[in-house]
Amino acid sequence: SVPGELIAAGAFSSAMELLNRQCGVVNFGPLKPLFLSVYTGAQSLVTGSPGAPLIECAMHRNYENYVWSARGTDGLPAVCVTVPALTEMIKGGYKAFTEGKLAEALAKFQYTLQSVLAACVDSKQELDEL
Repeated sequence: SVPGELIAAGAFSSAMELLNRQCGVVNFGPLKPLFLSVYTGAQSLVTGSPGAPLIECAMHRNYENYVWSARGTDGLPAVCVTVPALTEMIKGGYKAFTEGKLAEALAKFQYTLQSVLAACVDSKQELDEL
């Protein structure tokens, strides 16, 4: 399992155990906004009949290939932390730094570093870029 997939699926405790074993993370307080962002980014709400409650559905990143079964699907959860998204975050941090907005640059770089923990890649090329 990959921590980002566990976070996107809502298995926060499993993701925290895995991050502790793989990366030595012990303080998860600063990661709470990231966890919530990744989880909510992998969910969608579908409307039904007027007056009916919304239906929460998980989105999959391999929706072309997954198969429905009695236990659900074997799809991989959609994770909003991608290599292009991380690249854009870094560019935003560089821009803030060059404009002299050091506090903003620090916040962007910190969030980018934290986001790497939840990133999921689908190819060797993406892994090399990460």
